[in-house]
Amino acid sequence: LVPFLQGVIFNDVRFAGGSVLFVLIYIVMHTRSLFLGVVCLVGVVLCFPVAAFWSIVVFNVKFFDPMNIFLLFILLGLGADGVFIVHDTWEQSREGLRIWE
Repeated sequence: LVPFLQGVIFNDVRFAGGSVLFVLIYIVMHTRSLFLGVVCLVGVVLCFPVAAFWSIVVFNVKFFDPMNIFLLFILLGLGADGVFIVHDTWEQSREGLRIWE
């Protein structure tokens, strides 16, 4: 049973890593900057220890449900969406400045 569970966990981690890589590639394609993509993705990934601290230490939640793994995808999606919004706003503000020149 244990080797079976290890295989399942390895496949799940592989899918999670693949989704993180896909989001990184999409951010780099959208922003046209590898540096910005990596920095933003590192910022999103650093949200996990902060979320764990708040839930374990502050709110004293000791139970970890396997459904909490979906938090990875929720935070990844919200973080990437924030990157797209800030980048598009930045690009539109540069276009707005050209009008005034």
